[in-house]
Amino acid sequence: MREVRRLEELLDDEEDKTEKLVKKNDKLEEKIRLLKRTSTHDDYRGRYEEKLREVELLRHRLAEKSELIRVVDIRLAEKERIISEKNSKLLYLKDYLRGLGFRVEI
Repeated sequence: MREVRRLEELLDDEEDKTEKLVKKNDKLEEKIRLLKRTSTHDDYRGRYEEKLREVELLRHRLAEKSELIRVVDIRLAEKERIISEKNSKLLYLKDYLRGLGFRVEI
C-alpha cells in the first residue's frame, strides 16, 4: 500500500513538472513569436526610415527644380518684355518713316 501511495505521489509530481514544463514551453514559444514579430517590425521601421529619407531627398530636389523653374520664368518674362519693347520701337519707327514718305516693309 505504501509503495502504491509513494508511486502515485511520484506520478503526481512528475505530472506537475510536466505541466509546468509545457506552460514554460508555451511561454517561450510566445516570446519567440513576439521576437520574430518585433524583428519584422524593426525591418518595417528600417524600410520606413529609408523611404522617409528618400521622400526628403525628393522634396529637396523638387524645391531645387521649382527654384530653377522660377528663375527661368523670370528670365523668360524679361526677354518677352525686351522683345515687346523692340517690337513697339520698330512699329514707332516704321510709322515715323511712313509719315516721312518712305516705303517700309517688315
